[in-house]
Amino acid sequence: MKLLIKKLPPALEFFIVIFITLGNLIISSTSAIISHISSDRALNLNFQEFSGLLTYEILTLCLVFMFLKARGWRIKDFNLDISLNLIGAGVVIFAIDYILVQIIATILINLNLIIYPQLTCSLSLLEILAVSIINPIFEEIIVIGYVFKALEEKYRGWLIIVISTLIRLSYHTYQGSIIVAGILPMGILFGLFYWRSKKLFPLIIAHGLLDFVPLYYCSFIETN
Repeated sequence: MKLLIKKLPPALEFFIVIFITLGNLIISSTSAIISHISSDRALNLNFQEFSGLLTYEILTLCLVFMFLKARGWRIKDFNLDISLNLIGAGVVIFAIDYILVQIIATILINLNLIIYPQLTCSLSLLEILAVSIINPIFEEIIVIGYVFKALEEKYRGWLIIVISTLIRLSYHTYQGSIIVAGILPMGILFGLFYWRSKKLFPLIIAHGLLDFVPLYYCSFIETN
């Protein structure tokens, strides 16, 4: 079986990894748009929904790691170096993305091109921390770390950034038109940083902060 897995063509490997980790998310997100239940109207976030997502992410990530290990991949292929400087870089990337998103969203909302969804949250601090740790690790390892490594020998950097961003957009469509202001610039900024630095940890930190700040604000500040 291991020999058979190792002999699979790269294109099939790419499909398998993306399908296992993100396939269900892409299908459910697309179904939400087709069924006209996107969050242009409202989005209620609670841990009952998140717990299923986090369990799915942990299980599929472990499964994919076993598959890729059989294919000859190693942990160092994902460029997960950790240092204080990289943590600082992650905070800077978070700040840049946050400011960029606010500017773009303000412009597009004023032009009536997108709708900012009504957001309600019922999450504890521990639940927010769980989401802000597990989800960024899962997404960035696959959408950036894996995608760039898998495609770097065949495609140019700018095209890999486009592919990575399109994949990221594909499982966030349930959020409605706001993804134009939120997910699109995030995908491009994260892709550009990784293309130049080959460091994944700052993106995990930035993504974690991008999850934590709005969830904390929605759960503890906006409701008071």
